[in-house]
Formats: sequence, structure tokens, C-alpha cells
Amino acid sequence: MRTILRIILGVCLSTLSAILIVLSLPPYNLSFLILFSFVPMLISQYKVLPEKVSSLAPAITVGSFLGLYLMGVFAPFNAWYMKLLPLFIGCLTFFTDRGIRRRNESSNFKWFVLSGIFSWVGIEYIRTFIPAFGTWAFLSYAFYNQPWFIQPVKIFSIFGLSLLIMLVNYSIGYLVISRSKKAKKVFILALLVLVLWTSLSVSLYKNANSKTVKVGVIQANPAQFGSIGSSSFRNTLTAHLITLSKEAAQKGAQIILWPEGALNYDPKVENSALFKDFTKETNTYLIIPYIVFGDKGNRNEATILSPEGEFLGVYGKDHPVVFAGETSITRGTYPVFKTGLGAFGIVICYDLDFTDTARKIANSGAQIIFAPSGDWPQIAKKHYTHSIFRAVENGVSVVKAEWAYDSVIIDPFGRIIEKSISTTPIEAVLVAAVPLDGSKTLYSNIGDILGIISLIGMFVIPIINNLENKSKIAKIMNRGRKTSNEETNKN
Repeated sequence: MRTILRIILGVCLSTLSAILIVLSLPPYNLSFLILFSFVPMLISQYKVLPEKVSSLAPAITVGSFLGLYLMGVFAPFNAWYMKLLPLFIGCLTFFTDRGIRRRNESSNFKWFVLSGIFSWVGIEYIRTFIPAFGTWAFLSYAFYNQPWFIQPVKIFSIFGLSLLIMLVNYSIGYLVISRSKKAKKVFILALLVLVLWTSLSVSLYKNANSKTVKVGVIQANPAQFGSIGSSSFRNTLTAHLITLSKEAAQKGAQIILWPEGALNYDPKVENSALFKDFTKETNTYLIIPYIVFGDKGNRNEATILSPEGEFLGVYGKDHPVVFAGETSITRGTYPVFKTGLGAFGIVICYDLDFTDTARKIANSGAQIIFAPSGDWPQIAKKHYTHSIFRAVENGVSVVKAEWAYDSVIIDPFGRIIEKSISTTPIEAVLVAAVPLDGSKTLYSNIGDILGIISLIGMFVIPIINNLENKSKIAKIMNRGRKTSNEETNKN
């Protein structure tokens, strides 16, 4: 009965951790919870659950967290494997974490904190290479609405912030579990690192001193025009996009962005005169996203049209949404468009969920990154938060235009200048002046090096821990043999 009660309590504590993590992330935005969300899980794993099933704690926390956070995200698609993803990851965690408690207890928790934080952040780094994952559900997104706190991401990356979050969690957990002098020292060290991070962030958080350019975002709500598949729908929608764009131009917009796949044909080939007339009439740059469907795959692209009626180049989506069956056969190039207003780059929708694409474009000199997107209501209050970190990481403004749910304009410090966020489709025209800082950050130069270090640490530390434990056992056995031999000799 006592064992059963321990298991029930352990499950409850582990589930509590999952709930705390979810509450810290958008749309609940209780950011501070993320700094101690894992503590109930660690108590469950090391103090409550029987040792043989102690890995049930992280399995429940990770699986439940992903299940709650991603609830409904994959609803519009038939990708059953994505819907079962939290269950799969929970089961995988149960088996991969078996023996961790025994290993940490045998080493007197020598590597407990480092092993824990490197394991979590190392796995986050691995996820950036998996097309279906990206940075979704990264812990750092808990602070998307705290620009005063996230500025060191310009130096240490989103992985640096994840390391900090897990350092605080594991130092608190270590203190509760061990209550040793060493645990107290680690906890004080973690608090010191947190203070230093905050101080650095406040010092980096300032007003942009550069010149600005006015951008316009068109959110057109296509649902009001009937059946998407008909030719009349496309013609009506295009006319409406131009009408809304004229409104943006009248408000002073110099660069206007349409949502992802605004056209189902290449505007450089078809209907070009219509778009050229618009840019000449309004003296604006127009970023036109389009999707051309072909036998060998789709061209999910965007082009920028100048006021002189010149198409300046093409960007192909770098990270297609594979679980939605999407392809992008022109991916892999990262152009920066030099104009009289500044240097601009383009990413498309899901590219925002990965760290590499925006970094490559910013590193090539982009001062603003435009992101046409096509989202759905279940992700509206989560997806746009990724844009904030891409802006801070690379020191650029990010402009995201979505069809009906989550358009946003962000400055290089992660501050939201204008937004239209809703889980119900709405129409909006956003116009705002954005800074042209475009100064390369340390992160944009060195990339995800802390993610790489975490990945290495995730594998190296357990090896060192095991070797030390084996060496300790060998010494104890040798000591026992020596004592036995001495007693034999005496006899």
C-alpha cells in the first residue's frame, strides 16, 4: 500500500511540473513559473517514486507537457504520428532515463546539475534538425513578453537562456533533494548567474538609434470570399489584397507584405502588369508570396517588387511543413535585397521556427526580415512568439504577415510594435515604423555553439560519471581484498 501511495504521489508531482511548464508558456504567460517548474518532477524522481520506476517522473512530465502544449496544434492535418508524438516521447524518456537516479546517487550527485541541464538543452538542439520539431515548445519562449530579460540571447542564443532556466531548476531541485553544503553553494551560484544575466540584459535593453522605415502588413481574412479553390476566389482575393495595400500606402507604408501563398501562380510570369501598376502608383515595395504547384514538388516562394516595377529576386521557403505534406523545391538560398530604403531579407512561415534561416539572412546584411505566413487558429497565440526570438538573436526587425490570425511587427529588441492576434479570423492592416539597426550580433556570427556544447555534454558527462562509479567500485573491492588478505596473513 505504501508503494502504491508513493507512485500516486509521484505521478501527481510529475503532472504538476508539466502543468507549471505549460502555464509559463504562451498563451498563459506566467513566465516566472518556468524557473522552478521542474522541481516537483525532481522531487518525485529522487524522493518519492521507488527507484525501479523513478524514470516515470520525467516521462510523465515531458509527455504531459508536450501533450498539453501541443493540444490541437496538429488537428487540421492527418499526421497521426504527430498527434501521438507526446506519448511516444514520454515512453522514450521512461526507458532512456532508467538508471539515472542510481547513477546520480552513486556519485553523490556530483554531476546531477550539469547532466540535467545539458540533457535537456542538448535534446532541444537535436530538435532543430528534425523537420517536424524546430524550436516548438522551447522553454525560453516563456519569456517572449519580457524583452528586458531576453537581450543576452543576442550573445548566448536561445540555448543559453534554456541553460539558465534549467540551471535554476536543477539547483533548486538539488537543494531540496540533498540539502548538503555543496547543494547550497550550487544554488547560490545559480542565483548569481541569474542576476548577472538580468543585469546584462538590462544594460543591452535600450532604444534603437537608427533611422526607421514604415512597413505595412496585410491580413486579409480570405474566409469571407467563399470557396478557396475557385478562380473567382483568387481574383477577388487579389483585388482585395491590393485594396488593403493601398490603404497601407495611404498610411505611409513604404514596404508592404502579403501573407504566405497569396497567389497560386508566379507574378513574374502572370499578371505582372497589375502588380507593377500598384507599386508605381503608390511608390512602394511589395513583397508577393506565391506557391506554384508542380509534378516534382511545390515552389513556395516570395519575390519583392520595386516602385520602378522591377522584381528584385526570389526566396524559396527553407523549412517546408513536412507533416502537412508540403514541399519546397527551391529552398537553400538566402538572398538579401538591397534597396534605397535598406537591406531586406525574407523567410516564410515555418522558417521562423528554426534558428538557422534567419541567422544566415541576417549574417548577409539584412536589416529587416519579412515573414509571410499561413497559420491556423490552434497556433495563433503561440507561433508569433518565435518571431520575437529571431529578432533578438539577430538584431533585426521582423515583420510577420498572416492571413487571418497572427500578424506582428517586432523591433530588434523583441518589442512588439503592432500586432493582430486572434483565434478567430479577422482582417487587419498594420502600419508601423521599424528600426533599421541591422547590426550583426555575436550570435549571428557564432551560431548555436551553446547548443553544440550541450549536445556534447549530454553524452560525455554520463560516460565520465559511469567511469568514476566503476573506479569507485573497483577501489572498494580492492580495499576489501586487501583487508581480507591481511586478515588471512594474521591467521
